[in-house]
Parts: sequence; C-alpha cells; structure tokens
Amino acid sequence: MPTNIAELRLGGASEAELATLQRLADELSADYTVFYSRHVADLTPRRQAFGEIDFVIVNQSGDVVLIEQKNGSLQEAEDDLGIRYAGQAAVG
Repeated sequence: MPTNIAELRLGGASEAELATLQRLADELSADYTVFYSRHVADLTPRRQAFGEIDFVIVNQSGDVVLIEQKNGSLQEAEDDLGIRYAGQAAVG
C-alpha cells in the first residue's frame, strides 16, 4: 500500500484515484497488497502495447484483481461501454 498519498497528491495524481487509494488503505486488511498506477505491457512477436492500470490488489494466496478507475459519465451502447470526459467524445 503506498504510504505517500500526500506526495502523490503534490505530484498531480487524480484526486478521485487518491480517494479510492485512501479507502483501500482504510478498509482492506493487511492480508492484501495494493499497487497503485502500475505500468503494463503486452508484447508479442508482431506488436507491442503499453499502458497503465490504476490499482493492482493481491491477496496472500496470490489472487489478483485489477481496477482501472474511470471518473466521468458512463456511455452505454448496444454492445459497448465508454467513458465521456469533459469536452471529449466517449472513449470505449
């Protein structure tokens, strides 16, 4: 669990994500480890894709949950979900 939430705030981290991080710190037991804002990569012989995941939560058994937090209006389509940020088109 990151212990430097105040430093993350000074570094420009999302306030909504920091609120989630604080809630995880307050409500999860020590049986869980939380990683915040981790870089991820998908590498194959034909392509490379890089990104970031907001929260990686691991328990002592090795179970993992990944959370990508979106802070905007959810846009539902027939077969897709997207997020609309202020002044932008929906992103699926």
